Amino acid sequence: MGSVVLQPKDDRTFLLVDGQQRLTTLSLMALAVVQHLHQMAEHGNETAENLERADLLQAQFLGEKDPASLIHTWKLRLNRHCNEFYLS
Repeated sequence: MGSVVLQPKDDRTFLLVDGQQRLTTLSLMALAVVQHLHQMAEHGNETAENLERADLLQAQFLGEKDPASLIHTWKLRLNRHCNEFYLS
């Protein structure tokens, strides 16, 4: 995997100095797992359990919606050149 270099911005936010590609790849893998769990649920395979698994994985590794604003907050935000493509 290699190392990831972070620089603290505040107590819950970090600037990623090195390792953006590794974290992006891991988040894309997590997105694929979440999507697969949704597909399994659509086909009737442990529907409630797989939807719950997908929600938990998304919240823990990718981000979640703010209950007040309903705006999705991602845990990983890429640089200004790549972030829009990453979020689409």
